[in-house]
Amino acid sequence: MGAAFGILSLGGMPSLSAAAPDGHGPPSAEGAVEGRGDALYRLQIPEGAPAPPAYANRTFRQSVRREAGAWLVTVVSFPSPVSDPRPFQPDWSSPALAGLPGPFLGELRAALRSCKTRDAALHAATLFLRARTTYLRQPDFDESPAEVCRRGRASCVGMARLARALLDALGIPCRPVLGLQAAGGSGPAVLEGGALHAWLEADLSGGSVFVDPWYSSGWVPERYVVLRVGDPLAPADLSRLAGGTLSALWRRDRIFYDPPPDTEALLWGPGTPRLFGSGSTLLGKALGSRRRRNDGLALNQRFPKVWAGR
Repeated sequence: MGAAFGILSLGGMPSLSAAAPDGHGPPSAEGAVEGRGDALYRLQIPEGAPAPPAYANRTFRQSVRREAGAWLVTVVSFPSPVSDPRPFQPDWSSPALAGLPGPFLGELRAALRSCKTRDAALHAATLFLRARTTYLRQPDFDESPAEVCRRGRASCVGMARLARALLDALGIPCRPVLGLQAAGGSGPAVLEGGALHAWLEADLSGGSVFVDPWYSSGWVPERYVVLRVGDPLAPADLSRLAGGTLSALWRRDRIFYDPPPDTEALLWGPGTPRLFGSGSTLLGKALGSRRRRNDGLALNQRFPKVWAGR
């Protein structure tokens, strides 16, 4: 993303989705995410830098106001059932797919063969990309979709570009989003070395939703702050933010993960989230089949449904 910014991604985690209750949504084996997260941030940016916009879609809302020389940004994330039962009708001859390697497209077609609806295709495509791509903190090549496919590596920008090309061809219009990911700690995050992030806004029946190909389909958590929605996906012009700070004045997480049937979910206590084994991580909560305590942080409790609030 350029010298001024590194990239922070939740790329070690499997995708989690807000599943639909009517059978059209993502496979039940992935579990479902529901609930609500809220946050209030103080964004201090240099004079003349782009101001954060007000924004809303089906599962995310952001409002802004100017106060004492800074922007106060209120974010509400409300993962909820996301459904688009319209038939899945991919256009494999789409110009958006031009130049992508044949083996890659063949594997993609196989991964989507059982998808009948657009929401199922959205989720399956996200999982496919995550499984085939390694996260890059600092890209060392021009991240065109074709090159990302060939190398199997991408930053959040490269992944967003590739995912957009695929989703457009799959009949799911989308556009890029540039923004910030708030740090997990209590101190202010300097807007360099890890805060800038890119993801997508996808158009489904009933309204648009966010899709982060590294993390989730149908939603993003309250740790996300939107800076710009739409083209171009060129973060270099956001270099004017360098030296600014993002501070969480408060943040509440009441989002839960309903694991798939016949599985265990362990809720882990506060601390630095770690990725391990076959588990996954959701907003600082490690979930999955895991019996070994993690540096004393495990609450060692088993839940049919995991809920955490703070």
